[in-house]
Amino acid sequence: MDDGTITRSTGASQAETIGLLQTLGSQVRDSAAGYRKARDETDDPSLKSEFGHLVDEREDMIEALDECLADLGAEPAASGTVMGAAHRLFFDLRAALSGRNREAILREIVRGESVLEEAYDAAIKAGLPPAIHNVVRRQHRLARRSRDRFRAAIPDFPEEGEAGFRGVTVSSVAAAVQRNPTTTAATLAALAAGFAAALWLTRHPHRR
Repeated sequence: MDDGTITRSTGASQAETIGLLQTLGSQVRDSAAGYRKARDETDDPSLKSEFGHLVDEREDMIEALDECLADLGAEPAASGTVMGAAHRLFFDLRAALSGRNREAILREIVRGESVLEEAYDAAIKAGLPPAIHNVVRRQHRLARRSRDRFRAAIPDFPEEGEAGFRGVTVSSVAAAVQRNPTTTAATLAALAAGFAAALWLTRHPHRR
Protein backbone atom coordinates (compact mmCIF):
# COMPACT_ATOMS: atom_id res chain seq x y z
CA MET A 1 0.00 0.00 0.00
CA ASP A 2 1.03 3.62 -0.41
CA ASP A 3 2.67 4.53 2.89
CA GLY A 4 4.89 7.19 1.34
CA THR A 5 7.65 4.72 0.44
CA ILE A 6 6.35 3.29 -2.85
CA THR A 7 9.21 2.86 -5.31
CA ARG A 8 8.55 4.34 -8.76
CA SER A 9 10.01 2.96 -11.96
CA THR A 10 12.21 5.06 -14.24
CA GLY A 11 9.19 6.42 -16.08
CA ALA A 12 6.25 5.39 -18.24
CA SER A 13 6.01 6.48 -21.86
CA GLN A 14 3.09 8.65 -22.97
CA ALA A 15 1.30 5.61 -24.41
CA GLU A 16 1.82 3.69 -21.19
CA THR A 17 0.64 6.64 -19.13
CA ILE A 18 -2.53 6.88 -21.22
CA GLY A 19 -3.18 3.16 -20.77
CA LEU A 20 -2.75 3.39 -17.00
CA LEU A 21 -5.04 6.42 -16.73
CA GLN A 22 -7.69 4.72 -18.85
CA THR A 23 -7.50 1.61 -16.67
CA LEU A 24 -7.89 3.68 -13.50
CA GLY A 25 -10.72 5.67 -15.06
CA SER A 26 -12.59 2.48 -15.95
CA GLN A 27 -12.24 1.14 -12.41
CA VAL A 28 -13.37 4.40 -10.83
CA ARG A 29 -16.36 4.48 -13.20
CA ASP A 30 -17.23 0.94 -12.11
CA SER A 31 -16.95 2.07 -8.49
CA ALA A 32 -19.17 5.10 -9.00
CA ALA A 33 -21.79 3.04 -10.84
CA GLY A 34 -21.80 0.39 -8.10
CA TYR A 35 -22.22 2.90 -5.30
CA ARG A 36 -24.92 4.73 -7.26
CA LYS A 37 -26.93 1.51 -7.54
CA ALA A 38 -26.32 0.75 -3.87
CA ARG A 39 -27.48 4.25 -2.89
CA ASP A 40 -30.69 3.81 -4.86
CA GLU A 41 -31.41 0.35 -3.46
CA THR A 42 -30.71 0.74 0.25
CA ASP A 43 -33.39 1.77 2.73
CA ASP A 44 -30.82 2.63 5.41
CA PRO A 45 -30.56 6.46 5.62
CA SER A 46 -26.98 6.43 6.91
CA LEU A 47 -25.81 4.03 4.20
CA LYS A 48 -27.67 6.03 1.55
CA SER A 49 -25.75 9.11 2.71
CA GLU A 50 -22.42 7.25 2.69
CA PHE A 51 -23.02 5.87 -0.79
CA GLY A 52 -24.04 9.31 -2.03
CA HIS A 53 -20.81 10.79 -0.68
CA LEU A 54 -18.78 8.07 -2.40
CA VAL A 55 -20.58 8.67 -5.70
CA ASP A 56 -19.77 12.38 -5.53
CA GLU A 57 -16.15 11.64 -4.64
CA ARG A 58 -15.75 9.15 -7.49
CA GLU A 59 -17.27 11.56 -10.02
CA ASP A 60 -14.68 14.16 -9.00
CA MET A 61 -11.94 11.55 -9.39
CA ILE A 62 -13.20 10.62 -12.87
CA GLU A 63 -13.21 14.28 -13.90
CA ALA A 64 -9.59 14.73 -12.77
CA LEU A 65 -8.43 11.57 -14.58
CA ASP A 66 -10.26 12.62 -17.74
CA GLU A 67 -8.56 16.03 -17.59
CA CYS A 68 -5.17 14.29 -17.40
CA LEU A 69 -6.07 12.22 -20.45
CA ALA A 70 -7.28 15.30 -22.34
CA ASP A 71 -3.94 17.01 -21.63
CA LEU A 72 -2.29 14.02 -23.31
CA GLY A 73 -4.64 14.21 -26.29
CA ALA A 74 -6.41 10.97 -25.33
CA GLU A 75 -9.98 9.91 -24.67
CA PRO A 76 -11.30 8.21 -21.52
CA ALA A 77 -11.80 4.47 -21.68
CA ALA A 78 -15.34 3.12 -21.64
CA SER A 79 -16.68 1.94 -18.29
CA GLY A 80 -15.80 -1.62 -17.38
CA THR A 81 -12.48 -3.00 -16.20
CA VAL A 82 -10.47 -5.66 -18.04
CA MET A 83 -10.97 -8.16 -15.24
CA GLY A 84 -14.41 -6.95 -14.22
CA ALA A 85 -13.29 -7.33 -10.57
CA ALA A 86 -15.02 -4.19 -9.36
CA HIS A 87 -18.18 -5.19 -11.19
CA ARG A 88 -18.26 -8.59 -9.47
CA LEU A 89 -17.56 -7.02 -6.11
CA PHE A 90 -20.56 -4.75 -6.44
CA PHE A 91 -22.79 -7.71 -7.23
CA ASP A 92 -21.69 -9.01 -3.83
CA LEU A 93 -22.47 -5.62 -2.31
CA ARG A 94 -25.98 -5.77 -3.74
CA ALA A 95 -26.41 -9.24 -2.24
CA ALA A 96 -25.30 -7.93 1.15
CA LEU A 97 -27.78 -5.06 0.86
CA SER A 98 -30.62 -7.46 0.11
CA GLY A 99 -29.74 -9.39 3.26
CA ARG A 100 -29.78 -6.17 5.31
CA ASN A 101 -26.68 -7.31 7.20
CA ARG A 102 -24.77 -4.13 8.02
CA GLU A 103 -21.47 -5.85 8.77
CA ALA A 104 -21.63 -7.80 5.51
CA ILE A 105 -22.34 -4.57 3.65
CA LEU A 106 -19.37 -2.84 5.27
CA ARG A 107 -17.10 -5.78 4.43
CA GLU A 108 -18.09 -5.59 0.76
CA ILE A 109 -17.37 -1.85 0.73
CA VAL A 110 -13.93 -2.49 2.22
CA ARG A 111 -13.20 -5.16 -0.39
CA GLY A 112 -14.27 -2.85 -3.21
CA GLU A 113 -12.10 -0.04 -1.87
CA SER A 114 -9.17 -2.46 -1.52
CA VAL A 115 -9.42 -3.45 -5.19
CA LEU A 116 -9.39 0.21 -6.19
CA GLU A 117 -6.50 1.02 -3.87
CA GLU A 118 -4.40 -1.81 -5.36
CA ALA A 119 -4.93 -0.32 -8.82
CA TYR A 120 -3.68 3.04 -7.58
CA ASP A 121 -0.70 1.40 -5.85
CA ALA A 122 0.32 -0.12 -9.17
CA ALA A 123 -0.11 3.14 -11.09
CA ILE A 124 2.02 5.02 -8.58
CA LYS A 125 4.83 2.49 -9.05
CA ALA A 126 4.73 2.81 -12.84
CA GLY A 127 6.58 6.14 -12.99
CA LEU A 128 3.93 8.57 -14.20
CA PRO A 129 4.83 12.18 -15.11
CA PRO A 130 5.03 14.35 -11.95
CA ALA A 131 1.76 16.30 -12.42
CA ILE A 132 -0.21 13.13 -13.20
CA HIS A 133 1.56 11.23 -10.42
CA ASN A 134 0.34 13.87 -7.95
CA VAL A 135 -3.27 13.50 -9.13
CA VAL A 136 -3.07 9.71 -8.87
CA ARG A 137 -1.44 9.86 -5.46
CA ARG A 138 -4.17 12.16 -4.09
CA GLN A 139 -6.85 9.81 -5.39
CA HIS A 140 -5.03 6.84 -3.91
CA ARG A 141 -5.23 8.50 -0.51
CA LEU A 142 -8.98 9.01 -0.93
CA ALA A 143 -9.53 5.32 -1.69
CA ARG A 144 -7.33 4.27 1.24
CA ARG A 145 -9.11 6.68 3.58
CA SER A 146 -12.51 5.25 2.59
CA ARG A 147 -11.27 1.68 3.03
CA ASP A 148 -9.81 2.42 6.46
CA ARG A 149 -12.90 4.32 7.63
CA PHE A 150 -15.28 1.49 6.77
CA ARG A 151 -12.87 -1.14 8.05
CA ALA A 152 -12.69 0.63 11.41
CA ALA A 153 -16.49 0.32 11.69
CA ILE A 154 -16.31 -3.51 11.53
CA PRO A 155 -15.64 -5.31 14.83
CA ASP A 156 -12.72 -7.76 14.73
CA PHE A 157 -11.86 -7.03 11.10
CA PRO A 158 -8.77 -9.01 9.90
CA GLU A 159 -5.37 -7.38 9.92
CA GLU A 160 -3.93 -5.70 6.80
CA GLY A 161 -3.43 -8.26 4.05
CA GLU A 162 -5.90 -10.81 5.40
CA ALA A 163 -8.96 -9.51 3.53
CA GLY A 164 -9.00 -11.29 0.18
CA PHE A 165 -10.02 -10.77 -3.43
CA ARG A 166 -12.35 -13.16 -5.29
CA GLY A 167 -12.43 -14.37 -8.85
CA VAL A 168 -8.87 -13.43 -9.89
CA THR A 169 -6.78 -16.31 -11.26
CA VAL A 170 -3.74 -16.77 -13.44
CA SER A 171 -5.94 -18.07 -16.25
CA SER A 172 -8.24 -15.07 -16.05
CA VAL A 173 -5.26 -12.72 -16.27
CA ALA A 174 -3.96 -14.60 -19.33
CA ALA A 175 -7.36 -14.42 -20.96
CA ALA A 176 -7.50 -10.68 -20.37
CA VAL A 177 -4.12 -10.23 -22.06
CA GLN A 178 -5.25 -12.30 -25.06
CA ARG A 179 -8.33 -10.10 -25.43
CA ASN A 180 -6.12 -6.99 -25.33
CA PRO A 181 -2.99 -7.76 -27.39
CA THR A 182 -1.94 -4.09 -27.63
CA THR A 183 -1.66 -3.71 -23.86
CA THR A 184 1.64 -1.98 -23.05
CA ALA A 185 4.30 -3.30 -20.71
CA ALA A 186 3.65 -0.67 -18.05
CA THR A 187 -0.08 -1.37 -18.07
CA LEU A 188 0.56 -5.09 -17.72
CA ALA A 189 2.95 -4.41 -14.86
CA ALA A 190 0.30 -2.30 -13.15
CA LEU A 191 -2.33 -5.02 -13.55
CA ALA A 192 0.09 -7.70 -12.34
CA ALA A 193 0.88 -5.74 -9.18
CA GLY A 194 -2.80 -5.43 -8.41
CA PHE A 195 -3.35 -9.18 -8.89
CA ALA A 196 -0.36 -10.26 -6.78
CA ALA A 197 -2.24 -10.07 -3.49
CA ALA A 198 -5.12 -12.09 -4.91
CA LEU A 199 -2.78 -14.81 -6.17
CA TRP A 200 -1.11 -15.02 -2.76
CA LEU A 201 -4.48 -15.51 -1.10
CA THR A 202 -5.42 -18.36 -3.46
CA ARG A 203 -2.34 -20.19 -2.11
CA HIS A 204 -3.09 -19.34 1.51
CA PRO A 205 -6.87 -19.85 1.88
CA HIS A 206 -6.63 -20.07 5.68
CA ARG A 207 -5.75 -16.35 5.72
CA ARG A 208 -9.12 -15.30 4.25
